[in-house]
Amino acid sequence: MDHVARRTFPHYFAPGKKLFQIVVKMSDEPGSLGRILNLLGTRVNLVGTDTYTMKDNTAILNAFAEALSPNETTEKLQKLVLSSNAALDAEVTEGREGILVDAFHTGLEADGESLMLIRRKALARMLDRVHALLGTGGDFLLYEEGFAIGKANGEGFVKMLGREKIHDIIGYLRNNLSAQGWGRVAVGEQTDGEASHLMIYDCFECSENPGSRTGCHFFRGYIVGNRLATTGQELAAEEVRCVLKGDKVCEFLLTPKK
Repeated sequence: MDHVARRTFPHYFAPGKKLFQIVVKMSDEPGSLGRILNLLGTRVNLVGTDTYTMKDNTAILNAFAEALSPNETTEKLQKLVLSSNAALDAEVTEGREGILVDAFHTGLEADGESLMLIRRKALARMLDRVHALLGTGGDFLLYEEGFAIGKANGEGFVKMLGREKIHDIIGYLRNNLSAQGWGRVAVGEQTDGEASHLMIYDCFECSENPGSRTGCHFFRGYIVGNRLATTGQELAAEEVRCVLKGDKVCEFLLTPKK
């Protein structure tokens, strides 16, 4: 199966459609989700759903939906959901002018920490602005910021798993960057003794190609900081290929510091 970008729904746009966000607090028992979805399937077309468990042994279903009838209302849908003994509570909101905005959630969370969404192209433009204003000083700043974030993220995994376990599954953990839209990591063959190559496909720093930046300084710092946190190894990282220079992939030569 081809891998795809995960769809999230801070908003959904469908002109001419009657749109609803349906949030259900339900018992975290086998079959609860199926019973709720079977009810909703008779009245709405579900365009996006996600579910997650809560600390109080309940679960949340969040659904973005298009009404099958122009006479559908928030009150009717809420009553429908609450008619199931699997539902503990429900909140239904209607979109406006063809757009449905998530009116329930207050952000994102992973591993107990708050996250936020930002467009890849917007972030790439911000990095380009730093370079345009500060030149090589901006590149150094981006490297240092990448190093700090890479180190912090690595420390999070060390706290969770320990360095020994990270070493055993490091290849698997690299999927975390791809899942978050940063880029897909691949490891090349080792060269010159302990030196190695790391490739980043679809690197977020290159999602815009404005012509002023010529390298992924943030990602270069991220790699060094992350490796230091997860292995204790200090690296020198040199980007030998970059999409911003016309290459098909961003490639880094990693050399252990003596």
